[in-house]
Amino acid sequence: MQPRRKVIRHLKAQEKLLDRLRVMRAKYGLTQAHVAKVGLNISRAQYTALENGRSMMSFDHLVSLSLFYRCSLSDLLYGVV
Repeated sequence: MQPRRKVIRHLKAQEKLLDRLRVMRAKYGLTQAHVAKVGLNISRAQYTALENGRSMMSFDHLVSLSLFYRCSLSDLLYGVV
């Protein structure tokens, strides 16, 4: 596979993850501020940047979000939510 296709595939996977995070937050009726403070212990602005793809999400963020939403990392990453 050519490098350009890998980048496109990666961007699509990232966008799907970010969409899942928005859907989960809405499903539970939570605000970005609540998820940021309780789930990740970061500012709302930092969480907004993560959810909108302006900041890179670390593995620690993913683990914290899976614990916060009580789902597996696999569910969070691959959409079985």
